[in-house]
Amino acid sequence: MNVIEPARTSRSRCRHCRKEIEEGDLRFGSDHEGMYADGAEAYGWYHLRCAAQRLPEALRDALKKVKKPGEIPDHDKLVATCDLSLKKSASRYPYGERAPSGHARCIRCDQPIGKGELRVAVEREIVTGTFATVGAGYLHPACAVAHLEDPALSTQLRAQSPLLSKTDLDELVAACEAAAADHPVEPRKVEAPAPRAARVDDRTAELVFADELIERGDPRGEAIVIASQLRELSPEDPRQRDLSRRAQELLPKATAKWHDDLEVPRGSLTFDRGVPTGAKVALAKNKLPRSSSRAPGCTSSS
Repeated sequence: MNVIEPARTSRSRCRHCRKEIEEGDLRFGSDHEGMYADGAEAYGWYHLRCAAQRLPEALRDALKKVKKPGEIPDHDKLVATCDLSLKKSASRYPYGERAPSGHARCIRCDQPIGKGELRVAVEREIVTGTFATVGAGYLHPACAVAHLEDPALSTQLRAQSPLLSKTDLDELVAACEAAAADHPVEPRKVEAPAPRAARVDDRTAELVFADELIERGDPRGEAIVIASQLRELSPEDPRQRDLSRRAQELLPKATAKWHDDLEVPRGSLTFDRGVPTGAKVALAKNKLPRSSSRAPGCTSSS
């Protein structure tokens, strides 16, 4: 059962921003099964503002059950943030939105996209050292037309941009259609997008494991947390640079620890979000087991 309660101590740490939750501050507790699936109840704690981004549906449901909403600071603002996060999670690439800041650059022309300007978000791969993830890349409307070369772009934007009002969406589509008129592309068959599956947060277990590693002073714990945070942040987030730098500092120690514990050669492991997902190991010929000259179960005849 999820809960909203004042923090009893200052020892709990938010699973989203990784900062301490001060004693007495309201926190959101998300219950989940223990790390080793033994059925034991455990809570992951979040600042309310962080839960509105990380677990918007669960927090919104909990806020609706509060008997005295006035006792929750910024109650209505938190609900609105949850609704916005849910709309964004329901967006499918490509989608349109207004830039919340002026940090992002167009991935085609490399020019800044000003705060409040309309832009098109597309899926792209983000590689940080050993860590690779998928995130959003942003384009000016005209650049999106040239980059995607898709005559169905306007239709997709209308169906997949829940963050935009009708007025903003009409403006974005008009800009794309004007650019397409100057640079027409050959029509192609576009299949209807598959229904979006409900988003499932599968990172809880790995972050519980990361906390255990951090408590033991193991560098792999922080590496896992940073990899998870980088996956959540958009490329324009100012925290990207510092987190990426810290990931590079942790990389040698964390990977060495994984290789030592798993007893595999250096460089043989592949990682996702700081956790090994596979290994390529070459066996030396003199290490291979010797084969018998007789098939198993056969006996010699006299």
